Amino acid sequence: SVIVKRPKKLRSKVEKEQEEEVLVIEGIEFGSDKSIAFDVHVDDVEDDLSDPDQVEFVGSFVSLHHGHNGKTSTSFKVGISKVLENLNVDVDDDLVVTLVPKVGEGEVCIGNIMIEFLPKY
Repeated sequence: SVIVKRPKKLRSKVEKEQEEEVLVIEGIEFGSDKSIAFDVHVDDVEDDLSDPDQVEFVGSFVSLHHGHNGKTSTSFKVGISKVLENLNVDVDDDLVVTLVPKVGEGEVCIGNIMIEFLPKY
């Protein structure tokens, strides 16, 4: 788990209608001859991290092996605006992001986890 800073909080209704808050996981590096999968969860920093009913699943990253040796580097983006509304964390400065390995072997490196805003239209 890592704590991720939210660049904006308390967005207006207009901002929420125009922009999606997006969790970005950059620099996912692994052997291209490996299959990997992990689930992504977000949580309120003030909540007890061991309390699973307060943690929200936001998506899964999956990559199947490509049959050749070498390194693969990619990224994963997932919209989290609705999840944050459900958690009532619009006023929070930070979120806890947890990656839960599901499939894979070998080393997986994560370059950066951040939040950005993308236009909805």
